[in-house]
Amino acid sequence: MKTKTIETTIGKFCKDPDPLLDLVCDQNHEVVIRRGAGKDVVLVSLKEYISIMETGYLMSTEANRMHLAKSILDVKEGRVRTINPDELWK
Repeated sequence: MKTKTIETTIGKFCKDPDPLLDLVCDQNHEVVIRRGAGKDVVLVSLKEYISIMETGYLMSTEANRMHLAKSILDVKEGRVRTINPDELWK
């Protein structure tokens, strides 16, 4: 899902955080909280954070990147086969 980025200041956020927190959790928006002095932060949902961390891990090695790229190409070019999940443990 495409996310929307909302910007606010720390003062505005602290006065009434609930509506922005609801947008982050319910609609997958990102909130940039401007604090000044290079201390801005981005607020994302836990689900989005876990996804970001997982992607970083999967892309962290050349071997994984190559394997993922090959797998994507295989799917695009129809080199797939359907199996029953029960067959995975045989």
